[in-house]
Amino acid sequence: MCGIAGDDELSAKLGCIISIGTGINSTDSHENAPKCVAGTLRQMAIETEKTEKSFSQKWNQKNKYYRFNLSTLGHVGLEEQKEKSKIESYTRGYLEHGDRKNMMRDCAKNMVGDGNYFPKINSLINSGQNYWSPSSPFREQISSAHRDFKRAESLLEQHQDQTQQYWLTFIDIRVCLASNYRLAAMDWYRSDNQIIAENFLDTGQKYLNEAEEKIEMGDSQEKKRYQVSLARLFLDEANINIKSSSGVIDEAVARSLLEKAIQLQDNIHSALNNYPILSARAQDLINLVNEDLKRAQSTRPLP
Repeated sequence: MCGIAGDDELSAKLGCIISIGTGINSTDSHENAPKCVAGTLRQMAIETEKTEKSFSQKWNQKNKYYRFNLSTLGHVGLEEQKEKSKIESYTRGYLEHGDRKNMMRDCAKNMVGDGNYFPKINSLINSGQNYWSPSSPFREQISSAHRDFKRAESLLEQHQDQTQQYWLTFIDIRVCLASNYRLAAMDWYRSDNQIIAENFLDTGQKYLNEAEEKIEMGDSQEKKRYQVSLARLFLDEANINIKSSSGVIDEAVARSLLEKAIQLQDNIHSALNNYPILSARAQDLINLVNEDLKRAQSTRPLP
């Protein structure tokens, strides 16, 4: 564990680390042990304290590490259940100390996510997106991504603080869910189940409608508007395939969609902040629609 204590990615995923000591933090408790054993135990205690100190220094800076060690219980063996009342009494006194009460409070806040839940949600979103592959993902991958996005949604709903970050994350999750339903729809379409595919597309549109309702018409929300618009066009691209009659794509509809995709990419390019990832995604969409147009033209009836 100590070898990865400086890992920023791990830090973002962790709420807190709790270390519960056994009450032994000195060499005094080994004085009655045989010399051959006492030396080993004494060295183990010293090494444990060194490791704990090093670990503490790394993680205390991130306000994620909490160590509780009641040294006055060092003489009570871990197996001595008859000492339960003594253990409880000593523990209450230990935790009621001012500094430790503050530490308990901070620890509890980290555990329930007091302002610290966004890294956990973002981690779930990233985890879900990692299941997407450039080629068509397997149904199991789509299901796994859906599970992570729904967990992120559930965690966000537990902290409805109505801040800007809350609503931006709300939009991100809905865009991810809509995009995942698009992948699921295409997967079911390839399995010759058009009804389920159409239902999935409808669900994806509903998620985008929810996202769109939360976007304020301001410069700070520019990127989110582009995200939602792009996700909707991807759903439209899937729709022209799923709704095609006997695999024949409507050329006029495909051409209209291509114009919208090109216009959206132009808007992204001309945006003040410029969004290269969104621009690349828009190009992916343009490439897809161009393929659709080629298929539509190849199936065009001869004059």
